[in-house]
Amino acid sequence: TWSVAKRALGDKGGRWLPVRQPQLYSGQVFQKIATAFGITMPLPTVSYGPPDGYVLEIHQSKNLREITQSMLKYSDNLSAEALGIKASLKFQEVDSLASSAQMMALWLKLNYGLMSVSFVDHSGLSDKSIISSNELVKFLIQNPVHNRIKPLLKEMTHRNIKGKVVQNSEIKVSVKTGTLHFSSALVGYIDKPSGRDLAFSISMSDMEKRQNLTQAEKENPRGSQRWVNQVREIQRRLVDRWCRL
Repeated sequence: TWSVAKRALGDKGGRWLPVRQPQLYSGQVFQKIATAFGITMPLPTVSYGPPDGYVLEIHQSKNLREITQSMLKYSDNLSAEALGIKASLKFQEVDSLASSAQMMALWLKLNYGLMSVSFVDHSGLSDKSIISSNELVKFLIQNPVHNRIKPLLKEMTHRNIKGKVVQNSEIKVSVKTGTLHFSSALVGYIDKPSGRDLAFSISMSDMEKRQNLTQAEKENPRGSQRWVNQVREIQRRLVDRWCRL
């Protein structure tokens, strides 16, 4: 049973929600489509082995690079969780999102020496996950990480201290944002024509305000937008300062 605040449904009265049993849901959708074309099919069941019969159609997803780039651009949390679990399964069987997140943290420790990392998911939606800005930058600057991650990030417009776009700027800023109520992060790279390229990580939050939110306030708490606007102004000024170093 899903409970959704009325104002969260938007003008069309709808809201995208995750599916708890995607295999059964897909079967039900296929059955309804078939029914619309006059084809009678039995109720769907879950099979754990390859079915008998002929392959009618094969649909290939986008490649991993395209999926990851879209995930980062649109902050697609469901894709982040799915990709994280899929990556963990390449190393070891995991039985939950938390165990998959722990596997990712262990991988970072063993391969990149990030010793104080702790994760409970792959999307970053929980404030129980821990990584310092220093360790995040340490990860971003290592080979071959920056060569693989940088092209996947979206470009951030370079603005000066007054907020105006720097025309014909030769500096390229590639970033990933992360925003929750009273919590905001910005990480990325600054490429300069001088050759002095930088990596940065900014994490800002008001944990007292987050922890004091009531259930009714968690959808759209008062003051949250004003807070994040102020934080983004600080982030923009920091990035501009580093661009001018």
